This record gives sequence, structure tokens and C-alpha cells, in this order.
Amino acid sequence: MNPSKMKLVTVVCEVALTSKIVELAKSLGASGFTLTDVGGEGSEGRAFDDAHDRKSKIEFVCPAPLASRAMKEIQDRYFSDYSVITYSIDVEVLRVGKFKKEVSRV
Repeated sequence: MNPSKMKLVTVVCEVALTSKIVELAKSLGASGFTLTDVGGEGSEGRAFDDAHDRKSKIEFVCPAPLASRAMKEIQDRYFSDYSVITYSIDVEVLRVGKFKKEVSRV
């Protein structure tokens, strides 16, 4: 076993932002993502069972520089106008090639 150090970036956002954040992550080099429909309670005090207040949780594993760029872009573009949080944690992964986007050569 020879794990590689990467970052797991998690974004919890309004459903309306899901496709924009996924496209942003992919455009910066994320090779894939996991999407989950979630609910909960945060600083606004909304109950987790409010069907109208569902959120998307988007997760992607990537190198640290990509994680920093993605989080900065999300902050700059969306924090002031949308309900969105983002955080990253250190992870160790096997099959690191699965998390590196291949650059096509023309």
C-alpha cells in the first residue's frame, strides 16, 4: 500500500448552484465528483425536514493547489449572494491516477 496525499473538498450549497459549482470544479481540473441531496440545520436555524430547503453536497478529491483555487473561486463568486459553505480535509488515497485529470494533447 502506497497512499498519496490529496484534499477532499466539500461544498454544501443551494440546489440552484449545483451545476455551476460542478462545472467550476471540472474546469479547474477535478476529474470527478460525488453529489448528495442533503438537509440540516445551520446558522439560519432551518430545520432539517424542510423539503423546500434541501441542499446539495458536492465532494471531490484533488491535489491541494486545485482545492485552494476551487475554494477561493467559490468564495469570490457565491458567498455574498447564496447559501453555501465549503471546506477541505486532508485525505490519503490509493489509485491516485483516478484523481488526476488527463490533459488531452492536440
